[in-house]
Amino acid sequence: MHHHRRRFVVAMSLIFNSGRTMSWHHGLLERKARLLSGESLVIAVGNSAGDVDSIVSAMGMAYLLNGVAMAAIRADEFALRRDAVALLEFCGCVTFDQDRDGCAKELLYIDDTFQATAVALTDHNRLDQRLFKNSPKVHAVLDHHMDEGQHLEAKIRHVDPALGSTCSLVAQRILEEVVPDELPTSLLVAMLGTIALDTRGFDPKQNKFSQRDILVSHKILDALSCEQSEQGSDVKTLRKRTIPTLAAFRGASTIVELAQALGDARRDVGHLKASQLLRMDYKQAKIPDTHNNNFGDIGVAGVLVDLPTLIERLTPEQTLASILDDLGQEKPDLAIVFAMTSVDKSKKPKKKSILYRIVDPNLLPPGFSIEKFEAALTSLGEETNSLPPHLAENPLYHAQGIIEHGFRLQFSYHPHDITLRFSYLPKVVTRKTMLPALLHVLQASTFTTTAPASSSFSDYGEEGELR
Repeated sequence: MHHHRRRFVVAMSLIFNSGRTMSWHHGLLERKARLLSGESLVIAVGNSAGDVDSIVSAMGMAYLLNGVAMAAIRADEFALRRDAVALLEFCGCVTFDQDRDGCAKELLYIDDTFQATAVALTDHNRLDQRLFKNSPKVHAVLDHHMDEGQHLEAKIRHVDPALGSTCSLVAQRILEEVVPDELPTSLLVAMLGTIALDTRGFDPKQNKFSQRDILVSHKILDALSCEQSEQGSDVKTLRKRTIPTLAAFRGASTIVELAQALGDARRDVGHLKASQLLRMDYKQAKIPDTHNNNFGDIGVAGVLVDLPTLIERLTPEQTLASILDDLGQEKPDLAIVFAMTSVDKSKKPKKKSILYRIVDPNLLPPGFSIEKFEAALTSLGEETNSLPPHLAENPLYHAQGIIEHGFRLQFSYHPHDITLRFSYLPKVVTRKTMLPALLHVLQASTFTTTAPASSSFSDYGEEGELR
């Protein structure tokens, strides 16, 4: 009787309060207009990749804080996030501005003109000051990447690298702080989809989730279904639970099918050119510098096709190096840019690829050389105690076999473009482990010579060898 009564009460609450519940995103639009008119409001902003977790978690924090949600991308890049577009359209969370390249009207973008006084960081834990003309106060940090130890003074701060999705943290706060009859149903649907996608449907083989992801997903399903699971709260039960109709994106009936459907939407890139593929999922981070040497940034593009397909998408006048150069020139303060491709299934065993290009050698640490950089990166994990504690303690480095085997890199010049360095990668390695490793290797202490960066990096020879 208790479960039936709770189910009836919550269901009636959702019906009678549907206007309030379903209009939370209109509040985002209204507050964005107020911000653009000069009012001071908290801006919840995701990371520079502008992926679905960054976007949806920012929307969730903006809802909680009565603030504005920001995607840290240009407005014309929003439509490239096919999974975010499809999920938010399904949930009815956004309206699209066809006069502005189909971007979501409810979101703020880096090419908007505004003033920021306070920000909430989601899906990253270090403020990118270049996004803002002034120096806003960091009010909150919710993230699932490696903790960089910044903004410890934030009123709300929760960084859990073991999590599969930042949306798990934000959804947990919503479920704890909002009374049942005021829960933003469509936002919870978007968060459930995001968590399903980021955890790969809680696939135990891929191990991209934690116990918190599992419990929060169960609680979201409880809220959306208006009843609690009577089968337990473990991952096996979660994968088998039937999701309610209002969360059944493209007809998915389980969280496993939901992840697959959203993954298909993310991989819907058949119409994109090579240069667009580099911009779909791009992150940028500052090279560590303890002596104020003004080092530049590292950029890593997550490419949703394999390397042969990326090459096929080049226009006749393009090369792999030229599209990386173009990307590098449009990003501020970029020293070096990488691209990590999807798995090439023709390789045995199946492998990803990583390739890189120097953008501005003067922004690299003194003494930088390709030989030293690649040797240091290749040795991580292969030599005893070669991983620093802040990496070795991250469970992902164990799950991806990096602690035991390293990244298994063998750099060479790519036959398609002999000015470009590349290597294959194990298919399990992700940007969440590669980017922190790259930042660690690129810090100044890796390079022992005192020659300036500009003199330690010279032109390529005709055969692709360093002169």
